Amino acid sequence: MSALPTHEEGLALHERLLTDDPTATSDFIVAFLAPLAAFLHHQLPHLDPHLCQEAAEDALLALVKKPTSYNPLRKKLNGYLVMSARGDLNNRLRREKKHQQNRQSFHLVEVDAESGKSLQSEETPILQMIHHEEQRGQREFLERCRRQLSPEEQVCLDLLLQGKGQRAELVAALGWMHLSAAEQELQVKRIKDRVKKRLKRAGGPPL
Repeated sequence: MSALPTHEEGLALHERLLTDDPTATSDFIVAFLAPLAAFLHHQLPHLDPHLCQEAAEDALLALVKKPTSYNPLRKKLNGYLVMSARGDLNNRLRREKKHQQNRQSFHLVEVDAESGKSLQSEETPILQMIHHEEQRGQREFLERCRRQLSPEEQVCLDLLLQGKGQRAELVAALGWMHLSAAEQELQVKRIKDRVKKRLKRAGGPPL
């Protein structure tokens, strides 16, 4: 597990954020992202490492956007970032539990590859009709949303609906391989946030 920057190194990077140094954001994320995500996963090994990665990203991006939110007189930077990431992780887990059933019903119904029948074919005709109407409504909702998205956002939405949408998958699909790792993190975070906010405003459940 790579080590987090020392307190002095972190303060120096934070000071550059405060002075609007043009390379401070990239250097800050590169220095902290991997070790912070690894530290979270080491503390919480039962969790999906991707959740730890995303919580680390959110904590770092929050500080990058508002560097004055950290007061070095109150807490060491590493501890502040870990606390922020843990808080985000807890919020994610609560939202995941609350919306699990909604998110499951939001995805299109799976079809058995051999029979071509719905996996819900054992249900009564009335329940099948209800599910059919729900699924049709979901498809229409998605089509309305897609028309309001840019081509890149549509690619992101399609990957999220397939249960994908990790950084490597989005970077490859959107042709961002030429960007630095830090810039990829920022771009992926931004496009996923835009798509999720658009769906939320349209009245859909979280992805």
